[in-house]
Amino acid sequence: GVAECNIFTIFVEPSTESAADSLRAHDIGHTVRWIVETAVFFISIILNSFLGLVLWRDRKHFSRINLVVFHLMVSDLLITFFNIPANVIWIHTKAFLAGNHACKIITFLEQANLFSSSFIVVVISLDRCMAIVHPLSVRQADLRCKVMLTVACGS
Repeated sequence: GVAECNIFTIFVEPSTESAADSLRAHDIGHTVRWIVETAVFFISIILNSFLGLVLWRDRKHFSRINLVVFHLMVSDLLITFFNIPANVIWIHTKAFLAGNHACKIITFLEQANLFSSSFIVVVISLDRCMAIVHPLSVRQADLRCKVMLTVACGS
């Protein structure tokens, strides 16, 4: 059969014949993945915190685009604090040790965070599109943006 090939299976499932080479490649893959995810975790905390400070400093002039960027920042921080640690723990333990209910809750939160982030990017795109198509409907745009964010975060 045809083997699946992606960045993780290249390291985790090498096509070598030696068991020692296979184990070494397995360890290298997990180490690389752990380093990358840990770096992304800290970079995300630093940059999203900086963005939060900028938005907080400019809170008196909180525009519609600031509102959607704020929601995107919160969504990114949720991904940072739920998805990335869960993946790093999974890399080290190679099994889920917290039980079936916790597995379902964490999996749900991971998926909800990813979809929420994607939906907020769509809201930003739609808001910018409507700002170009209907540039003078500011009052309607504010309401439309809030409705779209409610739907995006509630979906």
